[in-house]
Amino acid sequence: MEKYINIVFIFFTTTLLMSCEGDPINYQYIVENQSGVPIQLKLYTLSADGQVSLIRYINLDNGQTIEKRAKRYRPSSEYDFVEFFRQDEGSPNAMEVIYNNQKKTVFFLQRYTSVVKNTCEDDFGREVPCDPRNLLNTFIYSNINEHYIFTAEDYQQADDCKGNCE
Repeated sequence: MEKYINIVFIFFTTTLLMSCEGDPINYQYIVENQSGVPIQLKLYTLSADGQVSLIRYINLDNGQTIEKRAKRYRPSSEYDFVEFFRQDEGSPNAMEVIYNNQKKTVFFLQRYTSVVKNTCEDDFGREVPCDPRNLLNTFIYSNINEHYIFTAEDYQQADDCKGNCE
């Protein structure tokens, strides 16, 4: 009798686990350069003590796009641009957008902390103002379909590095 109880228990447990998975969520993420100049994305992991590791470069000519599709199952079905740029070694928490080696903008990973104060926290728990143009903001850019466009206005507002952005 105990043998049958174990078989029934295993059957129902397996059925329950399989039903929790459900249908997958299919994400589509696009990054597009419409800034008017070629850009280089420098992605890396920054530690609390300022050490930089896992540096990766992605070049995007003006008009060029990168598209990725991802399938996720519940309960861990989250996807964002941090996952979009993930490598086998890990995810970036910082990104420099270098515009034609003339200007650059630096983004750090942000998580939303307060709707009332419109604040986020960085990867080290520090409270920072939420940046709606920060590609690594995991609250703003976490929908099923995301299309981020680097614009001419982004280029104009970037910090001038006078041809030495590295």
